[in-house]
Amino acid sequence: RPSPSDTNVIWFGSGKLYKDVKLDLKDNQTVYIEGGAVVQGYIIAEGKKNIKICGRGILDGSFNKSTEGNHNRFISLEDCENISIEGITLHNGTTWQTALFHCNKARIKGIRIVSESGGDDGMDIFRCTNVVIDDVFAHTKDDCIAIKSGGQYPAADPTDNILVKNCVFWNSIWGNAVEVGFELYSNEVKNIRFENIDIIHVE
Repeated sequence: RPSPSDTNVIWFGSGKLYKDVKLDLKDNQTVYIEGGAVVQGYIIAEGKKNIKICGRGILDGSFNKSTEGNHNRFISLEDCENISIEGITLHNGTTWQTALFHCNKARIKGIRIVSESGGDDGMDIFRCTNVVIDDVFAHTKDDCIAIKSGGQYPAADPTDNILVKNCVFWNSIWGNAVEVGFELYSNEVKNIRFENIDIIHVE
């Protein structure tokens, strides 16, 4: 729990509804969603370091429009390093909900994803390295988690060292609980590990 007076902290306080939130994060910033806060919007960053998104509150997509494109993703981080996403609940996403593109050193822990929309992948790890995903509950209509290596990046840049552990996945209608692919375009996809995963349901 960071200090709300810290100038690098974007604080969403308990008991409030925050509408149309659009955050483009800078280096060393922390987003804290306090328990009891509901934030409708998205969080993005590109080429940034030392980013944290945490708390016990809710990111809600109930009023998002799927035609808005990538900004409709709850959390979309590209070319970032040293990332932490922890504790929050993501509700009713309309497309990929936690998407990391070409990132290094990321930790996703204890988040809860509850959604029933087409294309609502819970977590997409896209041409990333050194990622740990721990203690996540994901109930999605599409993939709960997908490991990918597409995009306009050098073929020599691998998807490497991804650990997914202690998670509970509940996939429904289409998609997969655990997926490696599609979109595997790098020369190497290696060191992908799934440990102690409970799959409640998968079509």
